[in-house]
Amino acid sequence: MSEEIAANKRRVTVLVVGEVVVVTVIVGVLAALLVGWWAVPVVLVLAAAAAFVAERRSTGVVLARAGGVEADAERHARLHNLIEGLSVAAGVPKPDLYVVDDPAPNAMACGRSPRTAAVVVTQGLLDDLTRIELEGVLAHELSHIRSLDILPATVAAVLAAPLGPRAVAWVVPPGREASADAQGVSITRYPPGLLSALEKIELSAERMRPRSRTIAHLWLVPPETGATPGPSFDDRIEALKEL
Repeated sequence: MSEEIAANKRRVTVLVVGEVVVVTVIVGVLAALLVGWWAVPVVLVLAAAAAFVAERRSTGVVLARAGGVEADAERHARLHNLIEGLSVAAGVPKPDLYVVDDPAPNAMACGRSPRTAAVVVTQGLLDDLTRIELEGVLAHELSHIRSLDILPATVAAVLAAPLGPRAVAWVVPPGREASADAQGVSITRYPPGLLSALEKIELSAERMRPRSRTIAHLWLVPPETGATPGPSFDDRIEALKEL
């Protein structure tokens, strides 16, 4: 786990540095042609400052783009109760909880650290899944928080635009979701819960309404295509059956 956390910290460092370099080269060359080469250091400083601010605000930006509202303690008591217990089992602070008014079953985790993390679920997920199934999905999302792969994935949603989709693919490895499945099961110690949840989500006729392509990689089921990078839902289901 410590190696995975260190790798995710390296990914976000490279992402931020790459963003600064690309912006400096593009804007710096233009500025040099217009006003002189003395402008390049100024562009570098401004690009670094902008990247730093964007990285610090990335969690709030992602939550705004997700379009959810804070989960009410009474209305969403089951959600709060499950997260509280699972957070203790996972060894992470209880994340902030948000609910998106969408009938498609879906979920995501975001944040720059376990202490600033948030879990977002759709109303469809809360309506469609049983308590045991929901526990499996929430444990899956908490595993993203525990391994800190929320950090590069969250920052990529804000900073990766100039670097393109390859940058997102690099900071969000193909095996990210399958790894979270295994780690989530280690938290609940009950593979059938997540297995049943994935089967139900795969068979759902509802597909999430796209809100922002920049956060598609964070969702359990990306809204644009319904397909996840790396192993398919079928492969992940088969892997869970073997546990």
